[in-house]
Amino acid sequence: MATTFTNLSIRWKKHALIWTCYFLATYLLNFIGGATISPLPILLAFAYYVGTFYLLNIIAYHYFTYQHLWKTLFQLALAITVVYIAAYGLIYILLPIFDVYLYDVDKPFHLGKYIRNMTHHMEPALLTSSTYQLMRVAQQRKERIHQQEKTLLETKLEAERVQSRLKEENEQLRIAALQSRLKSHWTHHVWMTIRSGILNGNRSAELFDEMTELERNYYQYIGPDNVMVTLTDEMGIIEKLARINGLAKPHETAVAIKRGPLLLMRQIPALSLSTTLENALKYGDLTDPEHPVQVALSSDKEKLVFTCRNKIDPAKVAQARSTCLGLRALQKQLDLFFPNRSWIHIENDGAFYTITITIHF
Repeated sequence: MATTFTNLSIRWKKHALIWTCYFLATYLLNFIGGATISPLPILLAFAYYVGTFYLLNIIAYHYFTYQHLWKTLFQLALAITVVYIAAYGLIYILLPIFDVYLYDVDKPFHLGKYIRNMTHHMEPALLTSSTYQLMRVAQQRKERIHQQEKTLLETKLEAERVQSRLKEENEQLRIAALQSRLKSHWTHHVWMTIRSGILNGNRSAELFDEMTELERNYYQYIGPDNVMVTLTDEMGIIEKLARINGLAKPHETAVAIKRGPLLLMRQIPALSLSTTLENALKYGDLTDPEHPVQVALSSDKEKLVFTCRNKIDPAKVAQARSTCLGLRALQKQLDLFFPNRSWIHIENDGAFYTITITIHF
């Protein structure tokens, strides 16, 4: 909240009220005790205390850090020492120039007596200033803790908002990618192959069973309860895609799948690896027996590396209208579940297309 004139006025009114009450209480105690009840000497002593109090606090406001208790105590002791030295210069050096002698300055100076006398005269001001500064240390510490808690809370809320937004985007992209997969040209061609077999008297039962099982898996993984699947399940989808393509297009070269060391229970985003193989089946040249689609996978305790390589079919690429939606959805999923620990690297030299997915655990 900004400081206004009204706030300053109220603050100084409180100060004036406190000092007025202190002066009246001191005067009343002197009156009860039978001491001098003249207000002038009490007022002079009172002004001395008040001046010392505000002088020490002004020094504190400008130079104290209030970060640590012992550091603040050292700064307070240093400020009191400065006041003592300034008082010495005033009493023993400056005022005698004008023939003003507050004490018997002709006697030999004794440091211990000087400190004792100054402490005796400044005791109320020193006590109130020290107490006030210690209260400020406690208040500063409380404010720092409150600010840290506020910052942590804001950071947590922002992280939750980002997490929620990423999850929502991830679900939207994943569903869109699955919808694109379900209506893909490759899927349509498989269903047309089954239809042609039925019309020709060939029931194509095996191909039909494999395709319906694949469709069932696709619909299963659309749901929010199956965001992550095991590496075993994902490899099952990849093998099913390769098997269906071999049944639907027996004239094409079979997909070569190579497994390295595997941790089969490793959790990865659903349908994240099979997207690359489907793209290879849709856009690759599968007629060259020397260069089949190659899928390689290895997974150990530190990282997972998946590679899909296919020979490019220029005719398919020219006819296709790829939106790269599947790859964008995959990148979003990897960023969500493995932030700063996953990479997608794509190589296209005009003859071969290679995509490599690396995930560090």
